[in-house]
Amino acid sequence: MQDIQTIIQILSSGKPVIYPTDTVYGLWCDAANDVAVENLYTLTSRPEHKGLIVLCDSLNMIEKYGEIRFELEKRIIEHCMPWPLTLILDSRHELSALVEQPNGTLWVRIPDHDIALDIITAFGRPIATKSANRSGMVAPTDVNEIDPYFIDHWVMIIDGGICDIQIPSTIIRVIDEDDFQILRQGSMSEDEIRELIA
Repeated sequence: MQDIQTIIQILSSGKPVIYPTDTVYGLWCDAANDVAVENLYTLTSRPEHKGLIVLCDSLNMIEKYGEIRFELEKRIIEHCMPWPLTLILDSRHELSALVEQPNGTLWVRIPDHDIALDIITAFGRPIATKSANRSGMVAPTDVNEIDPYFIDHWVMIIDGGICDIQIPSTIIRVIDEDDFQILRQGSMSEDEIRELIA
């Protein structure tokens, strides 16, 4: 596996890397670099209106880029992350606008993967990501499932073994001080979330 500094150099240069998290292999880029994010959309044929998930290493990093409106949002971050969970927050507009949803929200997640967290921490700012597949294709959970298309386009692929969970994260949005709604059901159930924040 490539060392962390090599990965950081690639991300800092505006190029993407493919790296595993706890859920699936993701295509990563610098979330603050417009050109890098645009390239990620192009590589995966992903419509820009779908936005991206932003990987952070802590509550502090999330609060720097996403606005905490409700105490429940903070409790979810503190009690349910790192976990296969993505939380939708209002953006502070400190990253590339291309990572945001059309409604100005930011989808944030802390991956439950030690090396991934070490990379984000060393990089010093969030990493934009989507699953390492072209739009409409299956998300890979093993390096051998990654489309050779990315090799042909000179994307560095880092073999981190088989992903532990192998199901994309659950995506939720807090709607008031007491409740949230699930926008995409992933590996984490509503009951699990409610039990953790009770």
